[in-house]
Amino acid sequence: MKYPYSNIGNIRSFFTLSICLSFFTCSLAQPANVNNSEETSVSIEWDVHNPYYQIMAENVGKLDSFIAYEDLQQLIGTLERVARVEQDEALPQYYLAFSLSTMSFKEDDLDNIDKWCDRSELALYKAEQIGGIDEEEILVIRALIQYGRLRVDFMGRGMEASAQAERYLSKGYKMNPDNPRILAVLGQHYLNIPPQVGGSREKSCQFLSLSKEAFVKEKQSFPEGIFPIVPHWGEFDVNYLVNKYCRSKRTEAKTKTP
Repeated sequence: MKYPYSNIGNIRSFFTLSICLSFFTCSLAQPANVNNSEETSVSIEWDVHNPYYQIMAENVGKLDSFIAYEDLQQLIGTLERVARVEQDEALPQYYLAFSLSTMSFKEDDLDNIDKWCDRSELALYKAEQIGGIDEEEILVIRALIQYGRLRVDFMGRGMEASAQAERYLSKGYKMNPDNPRILAVLGQHYLNIPPQVGGSREKSCQFLSLSKEAFVKEKQSFPEGIFPIVPHWGEFDVNYLVNKYCRSKRTEAKTKTP
């Protein structure tokens, strides 16, 4: 039986921005038949006995909570092997791109960060070429890559990388304002940019609250009792950020424009 994947759709320093985003990406966080028609959604055949589904579910699930540097390295190796075998599937490349971008936040050696980001961009390009991943899901990974590159040189890259990331997120938001990952990263963005350029905790919490609600709706769209291997990462981190930054004064979720 097939189930369609429904669209769910300074005076704080740039160092603080990167650290906050690391909360998001550290945890980040079928049998799938990619539909290469004009539609951008992925059609999923949720056959839990299919070996492709099983290996993807086993490994994608590791991105739904905290994952250590060494474990993430191992996961990247696994996803690279899956991607080599399943050359017509976009999801292994997508999750490989996401995992590589996550490594850029965990990496202590600044000389290696751009290498992780370069590999992430290549995997994301391959996922786009295969097709079937919603464009806003691609854009949010592009934004994470920019935030990762920012860590290499805060003073030299800060303004340009942050602005480019915001452009990716704003474009994704216009495509699907209900995408929980777009909302989550926008919330973190506005938490950490200066008030002079639009940052504020109130604005951040509005996006984070919307993201939290969108994650609930997204989960309801998945087949009951079957682990989703389509893009769904980020809920763990949103709950963390809402509890840390948005509990002192309850922020009502309402539509926002980036």
